[in-house]
Amino acid sequence: MNRANPESGDLEAWQCRKRYNGQTPAKEIKIVVIGDSGCGKTSLLINYKDGKPANHKDYIPTIFETYNCLISNGSSTFKLSLHDTAGQEDFEGLRTPIYSDVDVVVACYSVDSQPSLSNIIETWIPEVQNYQPDVPIVLVGTKCDLKNQLSHDQLVTEQEELEISSQIGHTVMGHLQASAITGENVKKVFDVCASVMAEKLSNVAPVAAQPAASKPAVNKSSKTASQDKGGCCVIV
Repeated sequence: MNRANPESGDLEAWQCRKRYNGQTPAKEIKIVVIGDSGCGKTSLLINYKDGKPANHKDYIPTIFETYNCLISNGSSTFKLSLHDTAGQEDFEGLRTPIYSDVDVVVACYSVDSQPSLSNIIETWIPEVQNYQPDVPIVLVGTKCDLKNQLSHDQLVTEQEELEISSQIGHTVMGHLQASAITGENVKKVFDVCASVMAEKLSNVAPVAAQPAASKPAVNKSSKTASQDKGGCCVIV
């Protein structure tokens, strides 16, 4: 899928080009990114939005941010409305209104923090499902570049990740690891979100042809598939 950065000067030209080609955004997809404070949610969004590496050391707590961009899978064009959230417990009252009309939730944990993984099932999913019980979930293990720097006992295990995915259940539509430092799988996270929505729309309204591709649905019994570099993976 292709995207354009709304903060840069190329968005207007990209929009004009899409209009010229007869394509306009099929739907706005509201994506809410959740997870513990400091787990890498904002860095993931910054990398995707700006196309540049984030820095774990430059962490600034987020209260609320919204980013917008366009994405195309070749047959459909979507406007992504990306909503960052504050991970601190004190900000729950600020988070809950944005769960209204959410299409996809990206639930983040850091691969070097077992508590952040546990809190996915103990805090974040219950909070979201209290408002949107059937919303699709994409699980993302952030900071996967650290897998090359830390010992095995400092990292969450594949089994722990699969157990959390299994506990959430059928609403998990994808499970990946990504790095805002190297950029690995960052684009794929939001490609998966758009693919989930494209499939949902195709099931609502009949279409002449189904796009070839691409939602990495979760199979609870499968193994982790390694990617080309960096130690990050797509858990399918």
